[in-house]
Amino acid sequence: MKDLTDLEYLNRVVRGYKLELSRLYGDGGIIGSPERSLNRTVAEDRAGERYIVEEFVSEKSDKKQRIGEYQHTLQDLAVPHVHPPLRNRDGCVLTELDGRFFQITPFIPGVVLPRPDYVMDAWRGEAMADFLISLYGKTRDTPMLRQQEKAGQGFSIAGYVQKILKEIDQKNPEISSRVRPVAACLTDRFMADHDRVPRIFCHGDFHVMNVIWDVSKIAGVIDWEFCGLRPDVYDIANMIGCIGIENPNALGGPLVTRFLEKLFQSSLISRMGWENLAEFIISLRFAWLGEWLRNNDLEMIEMELVYMTLLAENQATLFR
Repeated sequence: MKDLTDLEYLNRVVRGYKLELSRLYGDGGIIGSPERSLNRTVAEDRAGERYIVEEFVSEKSDKKQRIGEYQHTLQDLAVPHVHPPLRNRDGCVLTELDGRFFQITPFIPGVVLPRPDYVMDAWRGEAMADFLISLYGKTRDTPMLRQQEKAGQGFSIAGYVQKILKEIDQKNPEISSRVRPVAACLTDRFMADHDRVPRIFCHGDFHVMNVIWDVSKIAGVIDWEFCGLRPDVYDIANMIGCIGIENPNALGGPLVTRFLEKLFQSSLISRMGWENLAEFIISLRFAWLGEWLRNNDLEMIEMELVYMTLLAENQATLFR
């Protein structure tokens, strides 16, 4: 089987895009999780334009095609910072060759995020809020949204919490006594409200590491793997929760404060969404804990458990 270091083979892959590749750079410099694809590389064509070539398992082909179409729709709606995969001559965002599935996406260069200091950058909070305001505003009452509503697509974080608690009891009973008190914070009121919070089109995994940063602005928003209908405060809660695990003190810092100010001023988020923000932050940490458990990342499991306990202990005053 040819790998993605074979320039001749990759030129067969991109033939349907009217591209001719001349140089490969490997996967160095690609921002975003490598777990989303089987293989990936940066390639340059004869015009000097760079692209990311990714290979996906066949089981993901339908989902990848659907996500790519969503990204094209967002671009057509003038949502900023969206860089959809290229369409081939058949109008598809995936190309099949020798039973393998490939996707070609523009390579967007960025600067390294200055960790951990970035969590105090107010301008990043403002830029991320502006992106969500555009995303939510421009996708309201669109055929794409109505199609998703009709299909009933959507992920329930409340349902996921119940599911992972059962899995922890069975597979990781040693941490059950630490997660159960956290889950107890998600009261019957939240479980009921979860299904009544207005649902909008969300990124689904929105946080600072899924943003390509330029020196003083956003260059791109990536990893749309989990996009779709979600409660309106979903992306906001995930972003804030990810800032806090970097530095809990940053939950009250300039980035989060400016982020929340702009979104609140936009009036795009429901009152019920804001009232349940703390509970959504806590519930979404169960999804991150699930990822650490799947990867058997012991260091991150312990860090997440400590963080989740901290959130639960401060729930009463968290963004009230």
